[in-house]
Amino acid sequence: MALLVLQLQLRWLVWSDFCITRMMQLSRRRGRRCLTRARQRGG
Repeated sequence: MALLVLQLQLRWLVWSDFCITRMMQLSRRRGRRCLTRARQRGG
């Protein structure tokens, strides 16, 4: 169980980090949309 939670947290961190870098590279609108999608998944 603990491993599963850690995996989910790690996946969330990687996803959010990817969104932030993408937000900086591309438009802010896309980055925010990416983050909202990540939160809906399990943020």
